[in-house]
Amino acid sequence: MNSNRFTLVLMASLLSLISYAQSKGSFTINTNPKYAYVSLLGFPDIKKKTPAEFENYRALQYQVQISKHNYHSLDTVITCHPDSITNYNFNLVPKTGSLNITTIPERANVYFNNQAIGVSPIVDFPVPCGANTIRIESPGLGEYTNTYVINEDMPLSINQDFTQKETANNNNIQYSTPIQNGFYQEEHQEDEIEVINKSGFANFGLYAMLGSNGAKGTSYRYGIDLFHYIRLFGETNSNADINGVGIDLVLPLDLDMVALYGKTGYLVRNFEHQYSYNQSISINFVTIGGGLSIKPSPHFQIFAEFEVGFYDEEEVYEDIQALEEQFPGYSAVTGWLGIRVAL
Repeated sequence: MNSNRFTLVLMASLLSLISYAQSKGSFTINTNPKYAYVSLLGFPDIKKKTPAEFENYRALQYQVQISKHNYHSLDTVITCHPDSITNYNFNLVPKTGSLNITTIPERANVYFNNQAIGVSPIVDFPVPCGANTIRIESPGLGEYTNTYVINEDMPLSINQDFTQKETANNNNIQYSTPIQNGFYQEEHQEDEIEVINKSGFANFGLYAMLGSNGAKGTSYRYGIDLFHYIRLFGETNSNADINGVGIDLVLPLDLDMVALYGKTGYLVRNFEHQYSYNQSISINFVTIGGGLSIKPSPHFQIFAEFEVGFYDEEEVYEDIQALEEQFPGYSAVTGWLGIRVAL
């Protein structure tokens, strides 16, 4: 009875963990300015631009990387809460570019986003990247105003001659570009790659395993898995005349190219009694185990796992004795190696 209680406690614990892992939520990520790229660590197939929406994700913590040209990258951790939508807002810090201004005549007043920064000539003046307005005023000769996109590694050079009758900008712009008519439009196409495999286990898979439970010969399992967590399988061992069917609930912990997982399940194992002609004995097991999966690609995995079978000692005592007598090396602990194709 103590064994049964222990089994029930372990099953309840694993089932509660699986139930929590199956709960899902959604979250949105906004940035100031918009149109920054958002990537989730461990999910190379997902890349979105802000404002970015992530729907129906497992209730876990995710490491997020946010990047945008001319702004410092941001690495942070966000939490996806079950059955809710969580909004996250981040202010991006612009990188620094450089500004060079020469005028004829010199000593023209220079304003950067309406703030005075000095008089010309100005050499290698640090300014934030992105869209900025520059105004140059030469007393008695006029002024020049334009808006430029300043890049981190591309200095902006402006040469303005106020002695010309027309105050057109005689600038020599290196790399950075003026914004026509004071209007600047960023790219904002939603570059999103379709999610091929969110959890690394995919929605549907076929797998085959070979292993041993101490009985004569090699045991084989083959089956399908559904919705990330459910396995249905058959088991055979032609040398020992043992076969079975079962179901597993799997709780994966995805680590990018590898995954750890725990599992619990139910297995009905049959064998032919050697002293009774054509008599088959069935034993029901509650199984608990775990394993390691290596994922060279989202569609193919190699895995190794172990499994421990528990049973009702009072109810199947004689059947277990018969099983152990017929197969002296039999063990309730099994080890398996397998391959899996995910669709």
